[in-house]
Amino acid sequence: RNNASVNAGIDLTMCVSSPSISLANQADRLGGQWSGIGVSGNNFSPNTAGVGTHELTYFYTDAFGCAATDTKLITVNSLPSVTAGSNLTLCTTADPVNLNTTVFPSGGTWSGVGLSGSFFNPGIVGTGQHILTYTVSNVNGCSNVAQRTITVTAPPAVSLGNPVNVCSNSG
Repeated sequence: RNNASVNAGIDLTMCVSSPSISLANQADRLGGQWSGIGVSGNNFSPNTAGVGTHELTYFYTDAFGCAATDTKLITVNSLPSVTAGSNLTLCTTADPVNLNTTVFPSGGTWSGVGLSGSFFNPGIVGTGQHILTYTVSNVNGCSNVAQRTITVTAPPAVSLGNPVNVCSNSG
């Protein structure tokens, strides 16, 4: 009589936005079958499974018909909630704007044109719509982004009209 044994491999932690992973080589014996929330064939999808700790089971049958199972835990972490602030319209002559005054949570990084750290300078990007991205990572190493559109406009054309001659003693 033969006793089968199997080891499903180490527990894993990932972000809900991570791509699906292959479970095919996770166990010490190949050819078994995985089951659990988020499992399809030999793949695990954190997005399908959702946030939380999921127990996956690996069922293996050896050449003698002896069966063994083992489990592994996969913890799926949430993404941070991110707010970049509302869209803005600025004139090209406006002073640089600190974008961090409207973000949540603080501590993230901005990317896009016209930026110096968290300051957006409308005078150096020119007119048009500019999409800026704010990226934040949480303690679990999961990242999320929010975008903010800043529309930069040219100053209005000002005309004083035609020159007028005026006498110094006129009313």
